[in-house]
Formats: sequence, C-alpha cells, structure tokens
Amino acid sequence: MFKDQADLSAEEREARAAARTATNIGAAAGVAGAGAVTVAAGASGAAIMSTLAGIGGVVGGGAIAGTAIVAAAPVAVAAGIGYGIYKLFGGGKRK
Repeated sequence: MFKDQADLSAEEREARAAARTATNIGAAAGVAGAGAVTVAAGASGAAIMSTLAGIGGVVGGGAIAGTAIVAAAPVAVAAGIGYGIYKLFGGGKRK
C-alpha cells in the first residue's frame, strides 16, 4: 500500500516509510487486542462463543458475524493508522 519508489520525492518516501512502520505496529496491536477481546485467560468455549455472538449482535448477526468483525477490525485499524501517519508526514502532496 505504501510501497517505496525511487522516483518519488524524499518527503513522499519518508512519509511512506513511516506509514509502513505504523501499519505494521497497528496490525500487531490489533491482532493482540482482538485475541484479548475474544479469549480471556481460562475462558471456556461457551464464553468465547458468547463474546463473539455479542460482538456480532451489534450488526444484527451472531457468532459468525462476530468472528468476521474480530478478524477484519485489526486490518481496518492498521490501514487507518498507516494512512493517518502517511498524511501526517506529508504524503500525497502534489508537486
């Protein structure tokens, strides 16, 4: 998404590098957070399914919808963080 290209300006390349780093950190934190939300230490299968069903219930679904949300949320958050850092560091400006 924020691939380095030699023909870009130094500012754009720095913004992309910062965005790549932030996206990776955001993804790792998101995956860890998603795991913590669904699986508490010593939680039973019923408790995990109940948590997933509760999360899925927010969008009118059940445990399957909750699983999809928990799986997709870290990706969306990481992409948002990466894009925000990219813009913060001056990425996307026209010459």
